[in-house]
Amino acid sequence: MLLATTAGCCFSQEEWPESVFGKRGDNGPTVAWEWTNIGPDVQPFELNPGGRAIPSSTVNRGNGTGRMNFVYPDPYTPNRVFAGSPTGGLFRSDDNGLSWYNAGTDRLPISGVSAMVVDPEDPDRWLITTGDGDDRFMFSDGIWRTNDAGQSWENINGKRLGRSIVPAEESAQQLFISDLVAHPCSFSRVFAATNEGLYVTENALDPADKVRWQRVAEGAFYDVFVYPENPALVLAGGDRFYRSTDCGVTWFRQPYPDYPDPDKFPFSRLTFQNAPGKHGVFGAVSCSERVNQSKLGEGTLWYLDLATNQWLLVQSLRKNMDNYIPTRARAFAVHPNDEKVMLVANVQPVYRSTDGGYSFTAIERNQMHDDTHHLVYNHDGSTLWAAHDGGVSVSFDDGLTWLTRDTGIGTANIFGMSVAQSNEHQVLFGAYDTGGNLLIDSVWYHVTWGDGFETIIDPRDSTVMFATKQNGHINRSSVDQLDFENAVGTNKTRTGWHTWIRAHTKWPEIIFCSGDKLVRSANRGDSWESILDVNQLEGEYTEIYKFFLSDHHYDVLYAYVLDKSKVRPVIMRTSNASHPDPARVRWEEVQSLPKPGWLTAIVVDADNAKQFWVSYKSEERSGKIYRFNGERYIDVTGNLGTAVINAMVMDKNSEERIYLGTNHGVFTRNRRERSWTRLSGLPGTYIRSLDINYVTGKLYVGTYGRGVWYGELFGE
Repeated sequence: MLLATTAGCCFSQEEWPESVFGKRGDNGPTVAWEWTNIGPDVQPFELNPGGRAIPSSTVNRGNGTGRMNFVYPDPYTPNRVFAGSPTGGLFRSDDNGLSWYNAGTDRLPISGVSAMVVDPEDPDRWLITTGDGDDRFMFSDGIWRTNDAGQSWENINGKRLGRSIVPAEESAQQLFISDLVAHPCSFSRVFAATNEGLYVTENALDPADKVRWQRVAEGAFYDVFVYPENPALVLAGGDRFYRSTDCGVTWFRQPYPDYPDPDKFPFSRLTFQNAPGKHGVFGAVSCSERVNQSKLGEGTLWYLDLATNQWLLVQSLRKNMDNYIPTRARAFAVHPNDEKVMLVANVQPVYRSTDGGYSFTAIERNQMHDDTHHLVYNHDGSTLWAAHDGGVSVSFDDGLTWLTRDTGIGTANIFGMSVAQSNEHQVLFGAYDTGGNLLIDSVWYHVTWGDGFETIIDPRDSTVMFATKQNGHINRSSVDQLDFENAVGTNKTRTGWHTWIRAHTKWPEIIFCSGDKLVRSANRGDSWESILDVNQLEGEYTEIYKFFLSDHHYDVLYAYVLDKSKVRPVIMRTSNASHPDPARVRWEEVQSLPKPGWLTAIVVDADNAKQFWVSYKSEERSGKIYRFNGERYIDVTGNLGTAVINAMVMDKNSEERIYLGTNHGVFTRNRRERSWTRLSGLPGTYIRSLDINYVTGKLYVGTYGRGVWYGELFGE
């Protein structure tokens, strides 16, 4: 039974290594489906820079094609550069970054990549680690090898108990790999820095099922560094520090830098950079209160004297800088030929030192997109690369000025998406750190900045659009010109970081927004009124997190209300959401949910407004989607396996056909069917948004890492 099919690569359940996918296999039918990617894979044109939607202070800082977390300048092939997205995959350039193309990771079950290494004796043999080792937005399914430049892949996690790298989809046991290094004396000896320990293999080039891994140190590792002047010396850092003097065969724990406030900031990451001309290395420690926290601890810069094995504090990386956090721990580079030139980065700006780190200067002109994840020089120091939340940038003057280099990179992390009901592609989406983006007349535009969330395109008048960003900010397009300068965000409700909006399915001039109140506007955002206040409900409820409208029962609205625990919500329903008098909008509590947990979507049945489908954010093999028949909840998870449901939409023109967006692709079924059909062919990313164009009969998919795709609707 085929589980994934794309051009040039085919995986069957039997071919997937059991140690990687033993818990993942789906038992239902799979259909090879044709999908088309429409980007964005070039930097969108910025609309009205300096206005209200894109203020002067944010011009070029929020525009881009999506998050990248590392750059790998190939030291063996001139002009070849690789760049990786933790959610979108590996990209390759053969012209020093002027153009890029996907390097084959769309074919993998998990497309995101955190690190790679190229065999110096074979430019077509690469090793990669999947997932997100920085922010941990996507777990890893281990280490993969290609011998033909990404045309085919084989997993080399190993299969022998105790000699394998074993991933898991359960959130409590998820694997994250931050670094992958092959020893210069032998490409067969490879080191993997993971949150489950430091791993080493001596036979990385053997047949895949023969590769053996050994965990040589326990802890959460982040960086492996081979000392250029003496390759026998290998250092490994993360939340602890290990050292090997025999090319990584034996390892010994070493003293950790005595950074400030370790009790307050127990999560730390130690990374290394060479100090050319000195018998030592630089180490940067970034710390925070917990894993994944972006809040800055006390970042510090150190020098390790290799002769004495003593750490010497150079200076704080926070004082007068407010810079350098654990989730950006690779944003630290030292010139390979001059230890006095170094750079560190975080949000904005890049900081540069020319005296070995004793003082830093903010480089505030000609800057790149916000949120730098990686800074790296090429082997001779002539080029400095940066990977950030908007793509890739390059500097030829040691970081003083930067140029955009992301043509062909398509890694937008989409939260919310809308499509126009027209014959042309018109798509508006909100994305992680690249704001609102609009495709119209075959051109992508950047229309709002920040973290973009939900969007609306009026189904009757596609010139009327709404884009959102964090904390309740809403911008409406102007009818007479293509801009989003009308700020119509409501001050009637206090939203969370996300901004959840929807339009009435019959009268789209009525729009809704949720927060501590559920509010509506009957004039496209010019004025607002409350129709449900969480503070007036009986119980300790904190937020109306989301709400869901019906395509068939026009005034029916379901509100998803969180309690203080966040996992025991209630569902409220109204059948007169557009009543002219907001005080007369009547609500009733829906029968208690079948279990606690986070909900992702509700879809109302076509024939009965009191029946619906509800999905949970769950990795379990049951209890992730239910159908409520008016009397009880029926578990219809069926053959979804460990797929996590992030989006759900109903085809209103079919007999209750449901589409699910998951981290395993798109699944579909109707009420009569007993199993879910998987529509294969999409990259291995989370799918967070689905929408249907009923004019063309196309299903649009907003992926978290590979932008927008579309395909035909599934036939009855």
